[in-house]
Amino acid sequence: MIRMVDREQRSRRSFLLEGGAVLGVAGSVNELAVDLLTTRRIWKRDLDINGLDSSPTVVDATAYISGSSLYAVSANDGAVLWEFDEASGSGASAPAYSNGTVYYGSLDQTLYAVSANDGSLEWSYEADARLDQSSPTVADGTVYVGSGHGDGSLYAIDAETGVLRWRDYVGDSVGAPVIHDDRVYVGTYTSGLHAVSIENGERLWRVDRADYGTTPTVVDGTVYATSDDTVLYAVDAETGEELWAHDNSNINTPGSSPTVHEGVAYVGSGGFLYAIDTETGEVRWNSLISERSIDTSPTVAGETVYVGSDEGICYAVDAQTGSVSWEVSLGGLPRLWGNSPWINSSPIVVGGVLFFGASDGALYAFDTETDADSVGSRVVHGSLNHHHAWAGEPGRWFGFNREIRWSTPAVGLAGLGTYGFYRRRSKQASVRSPAGDDGAETDANRVSDAEEQSAPDSDDCDDNNDDSSIIEERQSEGAELLKKAHTAKETANFNEATDAYTEALTQFQAALSGVDSGDTEIRSEIEESIEVTREELESIEARERQRTELIELLNTAERSFQVGIVAYTQNREILARIRFRQARSAFKEATELLESSDGDLLSPPVEVNVQPGRELVSTALSELPVIPEAETVALADAGIENLNDLESSEEAPWLPTVVETVVDEETTNERVTTILTLLSWWNDTDSYEFDTTAAVSRRREQADYGFTRSS
Repeated sequence: MIRMVDREQRSRRSFLLEGGAVLGVAGSVNELAVDLLTTRRIWKRDLDINGLDSSPTVVDATAYISGSSLYAVSANDGAVLWEFDEASGSGASAPAYSNGTVYYGSLDQTLYAVSANDGSLEWSYEADARLDQSSPTVADGTVYVGSGHGDGSLYAIDAETGVLRWRDYVGDSVGAPVIHDDRVYVGTYTSGLHAVSIENGERLWRVDRADYGTTPTVVDGTVYATSDDTVLYAVDAETGEELWAHDNSNINTPGSSPTVHEGVAYVGSGGFLYAIDTETGEVRWNSLISERSIDTSPTVAGETVYVGSDEGICYAVDAQTGSVSWEVSLGGLPRLWGNSPWINSSPIVVGGVLFFGASDGALYAFDTETDADSVGSRVVHGSLNHHHAWAGEPGRWFGFNREIRWSTPAVGLAGLGTYGFYRRRSKQASVRSPAGDDGAETDANRVSDAEEQSAPDSDDCDDNNDDSSIIEERQSEGAELLKKAHTAKETANFNEATDAYTEALTQFQAALSGVDSGDTEIRSEIEESIEVTREELESIEARERQRTELIELLNTAERSFQVGIVAYTQNREILARIRFRQARSAFKEATELLESSDGDLLSPPVEVNVQPGRELVSTALSELPVIPEAETVALADAGIENLNDLESSEEAPWLPTVVETVVDEETTNERVTTILTLLSWWNDTDSYEFDTTAAVSRRREQADYGFTRSS
């Protein structure tokens, strides 16, 4: 299922998240669920009954992933190209591709080199402990891989022959090595982070932090790694001297393997995703996106960070703000059902396609609706997983058609059964695929099908083809319905207008079916009516989609805004900051939508429902402990005793005028004035109305004020 915050799916997302009597609605829910389940998924390939926790590598339109076997899967359609099944045991590392060979380590203590062409074994090397916990890295003709508990060695093996070059003990359970310049950097489960010589494995330095074997990353002379007591720390790549560390005492969960892109390190810890400035170690943003744990390494593609979680959801997060753009949930309704497959497979994006494996044993491919490739240090190093850029292979676009999605039987919503293909609508509602261009059912075809069902039986048509009175009657009915649609549209009754346009189309098509093929003048007249009606219907449908999206945006934004106000007055500034940031982002998107729309989306005004459960202890200022007595007395003398008496300011700096005149600036601290300002925006009813773009934009500025003051 797809939970999205984009323009075509937000209303459906909200419906599912907020309950929406999902299991009690029949046909509409089935249609909705099929829509959600197929919107972005290109294909799913069931591969391994023991699950796929390793991370896929994608090179030359082929995805390689390992589990009980090593699989080569077509990135175009998910077809299995070959399977290498000579390894014993169900555990395996992420595969690495280099010069036509795929390398991976297995639970059976063996490193395998397999031909990327046909899956045949080229050579194997047996170590002294399991190799499934350390993904191999290939550099300059050498494969580097670490072993697990009982050995704890870092191995350097000739990539062509499988002969051991050197071996060095570095600590129990070695993670995936990273190669940078003339050094190998590797983390261990118990003995910290190591830098060793690429030539002979000589120990150069060691940082004594237990990092649970996650994979470090190196950028511009700095090594970034996670440990059991930090979200992320940075050390000098030359000396091992610690530069900074961001602890995670509030979470107490080791971070995932980090990736760095354009001065920002992205890392998961607990249910949080962090964006940390690599120069200073300061947190740019942190988002609590998962109810469980993020163990996968993030990947950056375009302006989005992708990361998977233990709750079976892969998140697409805005790299600038930390807000979730959309989500892919593998187990039906997220947070309602607890049987989702988990995702320990670090995602990767190639040619705009998101790939990852899951504990259900399937490899998934989803459309990100971009043409981006994964970037960042993890891909540059070729650690965990990578694509053509690191492997030195030319990028090759996949052959799937973005307009047609074939899918496997749907599972998760009762009564859905199976489904065939789903054609994603173009973002521009006025653009239609010509009938038959790609074999998909076009919008025009769907309208024709509906019209044909409403048209008379074929026998009746044969009897009445020459009966001009019936044709004229249907034309007349269509014209009256058009008038009804225009009237409804002018009075902003868009649902009624849509129904009238649809009925008009049915009448015109029925009239056309009764016209003899040789009567070109009448046919042309009716066809023109059909075309005009269809264009107007498409326009109003586009407007309704935009308005539906706007309503969901404003609902989300205002709810977050109101929760932020209450949280700030309760001294819960972290929660307040998160909610104000979410509100600011949603209000900004709503403003952009309003400014880009051709129609007035706020006619009639949008009334949003404010989420309950955000109550203050009292609406009387004197009973709010966060406001000092001196201020409540001064306000009471001015006739301001309740929150409803606080009239909000329409412009920055936002402090209500009456508050500004009675509060002594020398004795009143900034926090109190901030609380009074925020409380002037608090809404004690269950709804709030937006009637102008300016009102939405003003709310965005107010959310920004709340975010700034709570930061």
